[in-house]
Amino acid sequence: MSRTLGRIAFFGLGIGFVSLALAYTLGGRDSYRMFDHHDLFAWHGCGGEATGSGERRLTWNGGDTIDIAVPARVRFRGGEGNEILLRGAPDLIGHVELRGSRLFLDCRSGTRAVEITLPGRAFRRINLSGWAQLDMENLDQPELAINISGSGNLRGQGSVDRLTLHVSGSGDAKLGDLAVKQLAVKISGSGNVEAAPKDEADVKISGSGSVRLLTRPAHLRSHVSGSGRITQVAEATDTKK
Repeated sequence: MSRTLGRIAFFGLGIGFVSLALAYTLGGRDSYRMFDHHDLFAWHGCGGEATGSGERRLTWNGGDTIDIAVPARVRFRGGEGNEILLRGAPDLIGHVELRGSRLFLDCRSGTRAVEITLPGRAFRRINLSGWAQLDMENLDQPELAINISGSGNLRGQGSVDRLTLHVSGSGDAKLGDLAVKQLAVKISGSGNVEAAPKDEADVKISGSGSVRLLTRPAHLRSHVSGSGRITQVAEATDTKK
């Protein structure tokens, strides 16, 4: 009897480790780090009904890096400001927390019912995890680094001299409306990127991801490991090196 119970306990422990590994893979490091602040067994659904409309403001610390781990529609428009504006059901936006540079939800939510407007300041680094959607407008800055971990979506408009983009997972980035001089892209997984670099492009793909270049940059460096593909629309040709 004791041997049978021991086997059951060992099997259950194995399932637990597999579940945590799967959550880390799908949601990125930030979903795993959620347990830094909340007990594993206390991390629960948001509760209540995601109905009604409310607003909540969070004071930003003035840093140039932000980590977003909220399943939300996130908007950024270049300008000024030192507040993060949350819109959505009061029962849901009350669960959004800001600790340092990290914006996260302290419960599980299966919808993008929260709308987040970021301060208009120039962020140098944006980390997007989970399945958030980030729309950026009126960008005008010398450099920007964006990390997408999970299945997030990114849209960009404006101008950035040097853009570094890392996609880990199945994220999607459409940056055809963003004027970029120097572009560095690294995809690990099945992510998709569309961009229009002018001067330089350094593209690395590991997995089945794809990069679609809408321009012919003066200098193009590429490396593909796996079934990934790089397409230059202007030439209607594929590159795989």
